[in-house]
Amino acid sequence: MSGEQVPPRDLDIGEELWLFAYQEVEQKRITPYAIAKRARVSPSVVTRWLRGERDLNLGTASKIARALGLKIVRIDTATAGAEEPDFAI
Repeated sequence: MSGEQVPPRDLDIGEELWLFAYQEVEQKRITPYAIAKRARVSPSVVTRWLRGERDLNLGTASKIARALGLKIVRIDTATAGAEEPDFAI
């Protein structure tokens, strides 16, 4: 793929958060245990989520996002004609 740029694909909020957390752990900037401690959730929740063995509900995702210095915000898309609100990191 010499020099070809892959167009970005839309990730859902869970995928974006997982990718960010996974990269932080892989680059040894933080451990899953430290994420769990900061987020005040069980370490097994974080470990199983990072392994792809479970999904997160919005409340837990928000806690983990904050533990990583991120914030999940609701975007009002009602004016754009969307049926449901959108979320972004």
